[in-house]
Amino acid sequence: MRLPPTFCHAAACLLAVAAAARADGPSAPAVTADRDVEETRQDDDGRIVLSARTATVDGSTAKLESDPGDQRIGFWTNPADTVSWTWKPTRWGAYKARLTYSSAAPSGSEIEVTVGDTPLTCRLESTGDWHRYASLPLGRVVIPTTGEIVVRVRCTKLVGNAVMNLKAITLTPTCEGTPPRQAADGTVTLHGRDATVRGTTLRWEPAEKKQTLGFWTRPTDAAEWTFTLDAPGTFDVEVLQGCGTGQGGSEMAIDVDRDRPNGSTLAFTVEDTGGFQAFKPRTVGRVTIDSTGDHTLRVQPTKIAKTAACDIRQMRLVPVEK
Repeated sequence: MRLPPTFCHAAACLLAVAAAARADGPSAPAVTADRDVEETRQDDDGRIVLSARTATVDGSTAKLESDPGDQRIGFWTNPADTVSWTWKPTRWGAYKARLTYSSAAPSGSEIEVTVGDTPLTCRLESTGDWHRYASLPLGRVVIPTTGEIVVRVRCTKLVGNAVMNLKAITLTPTCEGTPPRQAADGTVTLHGRDATVRGTTLRWEPAEKKQTLGFWTRPTDAAEWTFTLDAPGTFDVEVLQGCGTGQGGSEMAIDVDRDRPNGSTLAFTVEDTGGFQAFKPRTVGRVTIDSTGDHTLRVQPTKIAKTAACDIRQMRLVPVEK
């Protein structure tokens, strides 16, 4: 959106002062030059981008503005207007929602973003210019189904002459439960319910008879845990794995701290256990973690032999006795 130069100049002067006053505040948006939100899509890592270009606008003023490399819903001067998308996710699960927007209007407008049945609310801060975009965290949502959902944005309080320029809503996979922490006996239990799913079909299956990570049909899908160690050391890596009759033979890689110089990689071959929920504990290798604090473990197929790789209910790091 573009407003008259006199308004923009006055607003910029006022907002520069306000921005300086709140620069260190927790609600200040992270300014971004991200151009990776121009197209609506779902990436292999499970991230869903809903871009302005494919949004449905319901109202009298808001509309799509299109410049090369800059698609946005602008001219949003009527707070009764809404912007929405209808999306069919390929898996259910937990996501973090973020808004990419710009605003040279005064701070203080409030919006509600509804993802399915979950409303998320936030206060908009000025980004200082209608073409200076920011990424604003909205909160966590759980999408309970693979059926169609509606994501809708509406203004609940307008401060100034316009709501914002809306570029995208992004849904990024997040921890399904609680990040694990090392137990008093030194063991780290990485249950499937506490994983972050990086993929498009893999999912946490909460049914009582399952309680597992399942639908592992794509080699690009991975399960990842961030866990906290209080007592580093050497650990046996145990996998509680199930696999249907005739479906064995897939190759899996386990990476511990793969983005660190001292990271470790293990590999194992999936065993046929007679059923995807017929779980069998297996020790598949040993790793050494030499520091306290947060670490990551990621498991991902390198080859899927048949229809699906396996189900994994949990993994454990078991201290090796000295």
